Amino acid sequence: MTPESMGKVPSGAFELFYTWKLAFRRRFINLLNSTFGISFRRSDELVRQKGIEYYNQFPLLLNHPTVLELDAISDNEQKSLIMAFLLTFLFEHRQV
Repeated sequence: MTPESMGKVPSGAFELFYTWKLAFRRRFINLLNSTFGISFRRSDELVRQKGIEYYNQFPLLLNHPTVLELDAISDNEQKSLIMAFLLTFLFEHRQV
């Protein structure tokens, strides 16, 4: 994606909003095209095909001591995002 394809930068009060919008758009595009995005799309496909009951293996991880290796994820921002998702999911699961 090039700056030219994102459109003309407006002047005035919307310039800061537009800058943030472009930054978030670039970030989401990078996430979707990375290994992280590809794995999420694959997970979504499996859930749609077989159902969440079949694919939800997270409770099995909670029954035993578990180590999650994140070394294969080279981008520290993506590692942080995955850890945030996992901790949020753990918190939500424990609340139920």
